[in-house]
Amino acid sequence: MRRSIFLALFILSAGCLLAAAQQQPPPPTLRGELRKLLSLSAPTPRVADEAEKRNAKPPRPPDFYDSAKTPPDDAPIADLLDYWEQHANPSDPEPSVATRQRLLAACEGEPERLPRLLKLLPQDSAAAERVKKLYDEALTSDRLDETGLKSVRDWLRFHSKYFLGELLALARKAKDKDDHVDNEEALMALTKVDWRTAEPLLQNMSSAGQRTAALATALLYRHAVAAKEESDATTYRQRLKTIAASRGAAGRAMYFCQPSNGRITQNRTPLL
Repeated sequence: MRRSIFLALFILSAGCLLAAAQQQPPPPTLRGELRKLLSLSAPTPRVADEAEKRNAKPPRPPDFYDSAKTPPDDAPIADLLDYWEQHANPSDPEPSVATRQRLLAACEGEPERLPRLLKLLPQDSAAAERVKKLYDEALTSDRLDETGLKSVRDWLRFHSKYFLGELLALARKAKDKDDHVDNEEALMALTKVDWRTAEPLLQNMSSAGQRTAALATALLYRHAVAAKEESDATTYRQRLKTIAASRGAAGRAMYFCQPSNGRITQNRTPLL
């Protein structure tokens, strides 16, 4: 009986002590910290919100993106970027030289735009050097994701000497396949990037498969005409005529064998 009474008194005392502790105000140090937090100024808007506002596109009239109404070279850069990012396909109109330069300059300020505008940039060594610099910087930052980095590297491979070994390896694989020339783009790119490297390869390919031979001869002819090498141009022109006159000439090969007024056409697109 005494033990039960003692146990009950102990439990009651412990409960009273716990309740009293809960009712006590927080210690001075805790109150000081709370005051500091309450005295801080409100947080600034999130950086992401600011970026979203900065990149928000202004409202455009319905005909703003009309392919027949390209913005002038001196249009606001926001207009140029907005318009040309919607017209980066081969079938779309092409920007002027001045606009291409402005688009490249915009990419230097906002590298994340670069993959979307690659096809619209100037295609010369000076532009390639600037793109390579952006690519190198992106390798050590998070401005471009893996897909973007690959797109830029591919562009550099086909428009500069920075990855010439890779381009040459692809060009050497050019060959007839079904109704086209496999790796045709690499072979054509090599002639623009490094003619001295491309020429012996083209000479060897001029006796390859029918389509590949036609393409190689057409590229040799194009260079001869551009360099005003009349004797060589006449030789290659005659080869093209021979290929075109062949009864067994494949349709794709015929596209490369239409010399007219010093030009060779490929799917109606001048190679010169």
